[in-house]
Amino acid sequence: MENKILEGIELMKNHQFEAAASTFNDFIEKNPEDPIGYTNFGNLLLAAKQPEQSVSFFHKALLLDENYASAAFGLGNALFELEKYREATLLFERANQNGIHEGDLYYMLGLSYHHIDQDGKALAAFLRATELNPKDTDARFQYGLLLAQMNQLDLAREQFEQVIHEDSTHSDAYYNLGVIAVRKGSHLEAMTHFRQALENNKDHMLASYGLKQLENEMKKG
Repeated sequence: MENKILEGIELMKNHQFEAAASTFNDFIEKNPEDPIGYTNFGNLLLAAKQPEQSVSFFHKALLLDENYASAAFGLGNALFELEKYREATLLFERANQNGIHEGDLYYMLGLSYHHIDQDGKALAAFLRATELNPKDTDARFQYGLLLAQMNQLDLAREQFEQVIHEDSTHSDAYYNLGVIAVRKGSHLEAMTHFRQALENNKDHMLASYGLKQLENEMKKG
């Protein structure tokens, strides 16, 4: 990879977006037929919360090389941000077919499949993401949520417990452990989880509501 690209990526990581844009632009002017410059400019616009503007850069990169996996992945991310989930799924699949097999891609595939109600595929994608990145709590949490929605409560509980093992402040994981406990009739355990969720996030409305419901039931009982 050209030094200019590496320099631009480093600037982008440090949120020096204008300097990164100038660096990528210099590379594009000198290498107008290289898709890497357009792809990284697109990624920069995504990082700057401008997904709509990024699309044309990813398209240009793919016009230069239709098999350029990084551009397909970037375009998929842009389309996902624009809530075009079905189109995003196709781009993520394309990136995967052209050589990207990283956990982040499977995580985004899982989210996209879920948005278009292909939960079987979403489950497999989230599982693969956790296999590739065992400490990716976002992917594992989504995997647990989907398992719970499919009524695979014991498997879901294992995932949420692993999330908490990696991040003891993950209030949503505690909340969902509480929900599972309620569904299994373990109300005291559920209250413990809801209280922990609230300890980590005092504004967790669902945990607060769940706890109040259980406390009211206990008073009536």
